[in-house]
Amino acid sequence: MAAYREKALGGLFWTAAQQFGQQGVRFVVQLILARILLPEEFGLIAMISVFLTIATMISQAGLGSALVQTETIDEADIRTVYTLNMLVALSMLACLILGAPLVSQFYRQPELIPLLRVMGIVVLLQ
Repeated sequence: MAAYREKALGGLFWTAAQQFGQQGVRFVVQLILARILLPEEFGLIAMISVFLTIATMISQAGLGSALVQTETIDEADIRTVYTLNMLVALSMLACLILGAPLVSQFYRQPELIPLLRVMGIVVLLQ
């Protein structure tokens, strides 16, 4: 029973470290962007960040976490998860590219169309 407790605490520690690390990096990036960009430009980035975050969350889909929790992993499992993650990320990127005019129309900001299309590449990188 103690071994399970140690594994659970270790998993909790690493998950918390990952979350705090990601939030810390995002905070630093936001500070840098706020310093470099004009307020109007920073506002445009903030407008599309909602859509980028949703697309990233959908594209990650938890398959990697499921793979890590599997006791035995073979090459086919890794390829399948990678392929599915890439297909979902590509479909999210396509949604962002095709939906950019709608987002631009919603906010009444035509500058958002090319910005969202270029920033959508982040979904693939994550």
